[in-house]
Amino acid sequence: MNTTPSRTATGRRPFAQPKRGRQHSMTGLWAAVGLVLALAMATPVFAGDDGPRFILGMDDIPLMPVLTPMPGAGMVFDSPAGRLVEAYATGTVSASQVLSFYRDTLPQLGWQVHGPHSFVRDGEILDLDFTGGSSTLTVRFSLAPGG
Repeated sequence: MNTTPSRTATGRRPFAQPKRGRQHSMTGLWAAVGLVLALAMATPVFAGDDGPRFILGMDDIPLMPVLTPMPGAGMVFDSPAGRLVEAYATGTVSASQVLSFYRDTLPQLGWQVHGPHSFVRDGEILDLDFTGGSSTLTVRFSLAPGG
């Protein structure tokens, strides 16, 4: 007795699985491409956020809008005595404009002016140092226990 089903008029066996060929693999490829594009388009929503930016390692101190952080140029160290943080940012701005921004902004966040380039709050001192010329200024933010 023959257990193989007979072929239909189209030449296919009844209940036979269609062959998965090039069309099926192209569908998967297009789905993957669509997913990558969707993720790429969603990223600027987070990266382009116009909300306040903060100094790297100092998530409670805002970064002046015209400054650009320099990732990898600083360091963060937490100890029982407090945190030591050093971060850098650059921009086309003068040192006096940076100081003016932080003298206006930091007191609203509980910081007090401690010296010409320093601020104090809750046992921490924030120092600002400047290097560079008239075209590009580099600002070094250093935070240490003290005060």
